[in-house]
This record gives sequence, structure tokens and C-alpha cells, in this order.
Amino acid sequence: MTEAWAAIIAAIAAGLFGVGGVLAGIYVGGQQTTAQAQVEHLQWLREQRQEAYVALMEAWETGVQGLKQMVEHWSDHEGDMERNHPDRFFSEFVDVRVQSLWNPIMKPGELFFVIGPEGMEEAVAALTVAFADASDFLRGQSSQPPGADANWQGWGAQLEQLVEARGTLVTAARDMMQTAPAPGK
Repeated sequence: MTEAWAAIIAAIAAGLFGVGGVLAGIYVGGQQTTAQAQVEHLQWLREQRQEAYVALMEAWETGVQGLKQMVEHWSDHEGDMERNHPDRFFSEFVDVRVQSLWNPIMKPGELFFVIGPEGMEEAVAALTVAFADASDFLRGQSSQPPGADANWQGWGAQLEQLVEARGTLVTAARDMMQTAPAPGK
């Protein structure tokens, strides 16, 4: 019976090791699948961030260019308003124009707040503040009485703030894009 017991014990041990091996394989395989799914999700999210960044930068460039053109053609716009809409204020035109430049920036900006990684919020907020400040500056200029010379001294500082905010976003986005997705991040 000793040989029989030895065979039984060996069979039980082999069975336990076999079951343990199967369980370990299932656990390790599950971990690999979870890690792979996480990496794939992070890669997808990174692509979404890249698309949102491109959309935001395109809208931003268009908006800033629009603000610059408003300033460049300020007296022409004032004259057009006086000739074609004497019953309306020039500030109304500026309000509508500034809002039309801001609206396309809002959607990708908000998307960045939703899907952007930590740290990007500050850069997008700086962009938002810079555009709002420049817009408010132009609104202030438009509230001058007709024929009054507007004070454009502050416009240079507004342009500098716009350029600085763009640079902050570019730097933050570059850092974000250069970080490869990895499980556990």
C-alpha cells in the first residue's frame, strides 16, 4: 500500500499543481488583457486630444487673426456703421464680431477641458483669458464717442498676452503628446 499511497499522493500533487497553474494562467492572462485594454484606451484618448488640439489651434488662429483685422480696419468699420446703420452703436457691431470669433474657439476649448490631461486646463484657461481680455479691450475701444480718437496703446500688450497664451498651450500640448500611453497612468 505504500506504493499505492505514493502514487495517489503524486496524482493529487500533480492535480493541485495543474489546477494552480491554470488559475495562475487565468490571472496573468486577465492582467495582460486589462493592461492591453487600458493602453488601447489611452492611445485612443491621446488621438482624441490631438484632434482637439488641432481644432483648438485652428480656431484660435482664425479668432486672433479676426481680432487683428478688426483693429487694422477699425476706422473703415466705424465709417460703415455710421453710413449704413446710423441708428445703431458701433459697440454693437464689435460685440457681434468678437462673439462670432469666440464661438468657434469655445467648442474645442471645452473639449480640451473634458478630455485633456491634468495640467492642460491651465494652458487652455490662459488662452481663454487672453482672448477675453483682448475682446474686452476692443469692446472698450468701441464705446468711445463717434469721431473720438481711440487709445490704442494697450493693444500691443493684448497681442503679447495672446502670443504668450498660445506659447503656453503649445508647450503643454507638446509635453502631453510626447508622453507615451502606459498602463497604470
